Amino acid sequence: MTLSLTELWNADGKALLICKKPVESDHPVYLGIECLELSEFSSDFDEKWHVVAFAVSPGFAGKEGIEMALECNGSEEEEANPLRLCESLYDYGIHAVVWQGSGNNRTTLMRTAREELTAARFLFGFYMDRQHNLFGNTGWDFLSGNTGWKGGESDR
Repeated sequence: MTLSLTELWNADGKALLICKKPVESDHPVYLGIECLELSEFSSDFDEKWHVVAFAVSPGFAGKEGIEMALECNGSEEEEANPLRLCESLYDYGIHAVVWQGSGNNRTTLMRTAREELTAARFLFGFYMDRQHNLFGNTGWDFLSGNTGWKGGESDR
């Protein structure tokens, strides 16, 4: 099955693509790819490209997450367009990384990102259940914007 992505922007060495058809979960989850040309940011990188495959969900982010993202990045008009709302949430940091990689061959990186997203469509819960950082946060935590230390009272 081919993953159909819509290009939201492509300029200045950056591109953002999001799949119009969401993954069905407790709330719809949109999958996307961001491609960055690293030389646009610094000449210190050994690789030319960095690609991130991600998942974002306005439903999991909740009203508070959406309000914060729009206040920082967007406008009220974006709330009516789910893809633009996903862009604002992604830019704000309320998203889960499915896969990321850097290299000099953009085509290979984009193909790998698409393959990972295609697998994530079918195994979405497994992708989100795994630990995404050293604090023990899962993909579900990142989708809701609820990340950070998960320790109890005895850990202080």
